[in-house]
Amino acid sequence: MACWSAENATRAFLKTRKMGKRVKEPDVAEFVSALAAGSNALLMVVASAIVACSATLALADAAPQTGGRVVYILPGIEELNSSK
Repeated sequence: MACWSAENATRAFLKTRKMGKRVKEPDVAEFVSALAAGSNALLMVVASAIVACSATLALADAAPQTGGRVVYILPGIEELNSSK
């Protein structure tokens, strides 16, 4: 099990904070990003019935910090097409 990385958490938090001006709920996004990066998450999975939200974008910001990947699961092809 990996240890907590304050450095990764801080970098992800600050990167997501810059993104915060473009999203509706920046506090949630910053927390999710810092939590994922700080815990050195290598696989982050989002299952959702809607298109990507700020928390999903925050995970995408955190993934490079840890060398991890984000998998986004949608219920159907229609949702995928509407997210483009």
